[in-house]
Amino acid sequence: MSLTPPQFSLGKLVTFCIINKGPRLFCNWEPWKIAYTLTEAYRLGQLHVTHLENRITGMVIAVPKDNNELSIDHILCTTRESLRLLIAKCKLWYPDRVLIYRHRGVHRKLNQGRLSIYGK
Repeated sequence: MSLTPPQFSLGKLVTFCIINKGPRLFCNWEPWKIAYTLTEAYRLGQLHVTHLENRITGMVIAVPKDNNELSIDHILCTTRESLRLLIAKCKLWYPDRVLIYRHRGVHRKLNQGRLSIYGK
């Protein structure tokens, strides 16, 4: 058993996004546009992926903003555990940032009280 984290190809991550995308995430995007977005986020250190047994379970593109905020631009999870892990990773890597996301065109702060439903 290897203790090194699994390595995912861009193809596997794009396939994960295409199979699991919802009505708002990557809606009507061509595969090349998804691949470009993921590549740029990876290059900038803004792409984070969760996995279970060498299978991708979630991804997030989290963009630090100048005003002490962390913008969750794209997030896709297939399990509650992956959502909990992605939020925990964002809080660990950017501890002083307020998590914000876009919901129906409006930027909102992530309600820290509601995070308890996903665990600590």
